[in-house]
Amino acid sequence: MIHKRSLTHALNLLQQFAVMEPTFALEVGTRSLSRLPNFRQVSLPSGRALLYRSGYVERLSAEGVDELRNRYGIRCIFDLRGARELRRTLPGSHVARQYRHLLLAKDGSQRPLENELGENEDETEEAEKGRRYTVDFLGRYFFYSMFMKLPVGSKLTIGWALITSLYSGDRSYEARAAQIVLAPRGLTGQSRDFIDFCQAELAAVLRLMTRQENLPCLVHCFLGKDRTGLIAMLLQWLLGTPRQVIEDEYQLSQTMTEEVRGEAVKYYAEKSLPASFAECNVEELRAAMEYIETKYGGVESYLRTTGLSQQELDLLRRNFGSESSNEELPTDSNSKSS
Repeated sequence: MIHKRSLTHALNLLQQFAVMEPTFALEVGTRSLSRLPNFRQVSLPSGRALLYRSGYVERLSAEGVDELRNRYGIRCIFDLRGARELRRTLPGSHVARQYRHLLLAKDGSQRPLENELGENEDETEEAEKGRRYTVDFLGRYFFYSMFMKLPVGSKLTIGWALITSLYSGDRSYEARAAQIVLAPRGLTGQSRDFIDFCQAELAAVLRLMTRQENLPCLVHCFLGKDRTGLIAMLLQWLLGTPRQVIEDEYQLSQTMTEEVRGEAVKYYAEKSLPASFAECNVEELRAAMEYIETKYGGVESYLRTTGLSQQELDLLRRNFGSESSNEELPTDSNSKSS
């Protein structure tokens, strides 16, 4: 029993470390949509304006949120951060003006988050609001899976440091955990971990994208490059987007997060992680695609492994492809301009 409680506590602390709140203030509620870091339309073979990506949306001013909803017609936002991560950016956020906040569990169930997170609701009628889904890519299963992959010596080192923190209150284990678990794997290893251990979360997001009432949609995380980049890459790949276009799309995040890279470097430095974690290198994307091809046999086989059915994959192709549908959807990013 003691061993089980200790392991549970150790995993909880590992999860807390990975989404540890920074000691400096993050920017909230100040930017127009045009200045939202990494905001852009994702290139699809059809050219349809159905999928957007960005860094965290709480940076938006009230006018920026209104523009997202009313000019671009974004009906659904997928936030790939966990509740502990996003709490830091909620005070002063205007997103609840236009979007109802829901937690999307990996089994597809949903529950409201506004009251739990203390967000201020707007007087906008509920029926007129879009939906914002929080999907935690950094949940306990993710960290349990990473922990179990470690060599025995590393498990003992981290486990001892974590367990002794129960009694001493010393949080130096955080830097040690980073040095042993995250830093050596780098962003390439992190991408592989997302691919292997976030399959249910990926499927939950893509499953909601099979419903036309959720399109156009926006996907984001902290910077909008790693977790978000994985979703964008998988969907582009499934739709038959040329490899060079997928790579160019991914590499855009390097230049489109340049303005806030200093903030990101500082954030990762607090976790004893190198500045490279704030970068975006196309080699990481190539490695992720090669990993999917080698281990899973390609994108369609991988997405079937996540639990998506063939019918759901066909719906994704129809919704984001060039085929006509019963509901007219935008064909370019200016179609909703006022």
